[in-house]
Amino acid sequence: MPPRPRNLQQTGLSATFMSDLILKFMHFSTQLPAHEIATRLRLDYECIHPVIAQLANNSLIQSIGQAPRPERHLETLEEGLAYMITVSGRERAREILDRNQYMGPAPVPLRDYNESVRRQGLPENFATRDALKDTLSSLVLSDETLEVLGPAFNSRSSVFLYGHPGNGKSSIARAARTLLGGSVYLPYALAVDDAVIRLYDQSHHEPVGPPVAEADQRWVRCKRPFVQVGGELDLSMLDLVWQPAFKFYEAGLQMKANCGIFLVDDFGRQDVSPRKLLNRFIVPLEDGVDYLNMAVVGKKIEVPFGMLIFFSTNLEPSELVDEAFLRRIRYKINVPDPTPEEFKEIFVREADRIGLPGGESSAYYVLGKYYRSRSPRGVHPRDILAHVREIAAYVGQPASLSKELLDRACSTYFLLERT
Repeated sequence: MPPRPRNLQQTGLSATFMSDLILKFMHFSTQLPAHEIATRLRLDYECIHPVIAQLANNSLIQSIGQAPRPERHLETLEEGLAYMITVSGRERAREILDRNQYMGPAPVPLRDYNESVRRQGLPENFATRDALKDTLSSLVLSDETLEVLGPAFNSRSSVFLYGHPGNGKSSIARAARTLLGGSVYLPYALAVDDAVIRLYDQSHHEPVGPPVAEADQRWVRCKRPFVQVGGELDLSMLDLVWQPAFKFYEAGLQMKANCGIFLVDDFGRQDVSPRKLLNRFIVPLEDGVDYLNMAVVGKKIEVPFGMLIFFSTNLEPSELVDEAFLRRIRYKINVPDPTPEEFKEIFVREADRIGLPGGESSAYYVLGKYYRSRSPRGVHPRDILAHVREIAAYVGQPASLSKELLDRACSTYFLLERT
């Protein structure tokens, strides 16, 4: 837990950086109470009091008296003062906005973030045999598959999952996040000199629990991240992304995945070649450090590469990259098609889940009629039974596992086999 700063020095930010951020808030407000400015910055008033005083002394803002009292208790009278920006303050704010339009919680220094990733790294030996079986109990996987997945998870490094589509590769990667459990603190944004990198992303970071009073409120306590990307991935997403309209950086995907899981799904179907994509990960995978380019200011920064990364593909691995590249990935694991008995178990589970009796006999019927020359996939039972329910609703009869409904479902789910 990052400790709550009690003064400006403990924030790790300069008075100049903080005053610029405050002037941007003031520029878009008629007036703001001092305690509201502190709230927007996710800081205590004591941290910004000297900056507010200096801005007032320099006639960039001016006090207009006491603001209406908030519901919460204020520690000092100064917190209750309202401020408005002056003409010269507004001119300064426009100059600042021309360089950087970030307006949000005060960033944390890059060095503090790097240290947090090292301290909150993936725990050792988090996957045990019993825990893995329990976490993956919703999937029907052989003991042989489970026995290789456990050590791969515990490597906390890189895993290459390959096999036909629909057999649970993505679900396996999600299970690793469940096994990791716990929570981590992630900052809203990072400061690198005068530049800002936005890190927190609601699409990948899931807050947990109420804020802890003793913690630095510029950090959010979240579940360990799970970042999934597919065919849309290109190399630019793995670097700092400059936002020209707002003049700050967005953290790359792998940076957002730090302390958690990064899944590169549909590996080999990206516009960028598999060789180039793996080349991008060679140094981070081997050294545990990534170097990101701040193109606009012409410098690189060093950040930890602390995640379990999965590459998942349904293409033939040997056609994607050569042995030298695959050697750099710690574990290569085939996720096979289900056996007939495993297919039957999946079918029965799905039928029970949606309340349709007769799953076992129906599974054997489907296997015997529709899998003479095709291989089963783990996802087939769920999809076939979804077709059954949709067809039954269309014809106005209760869903059942009658041969008629199963035949209609399979005829619209599978492509016609060539004779």
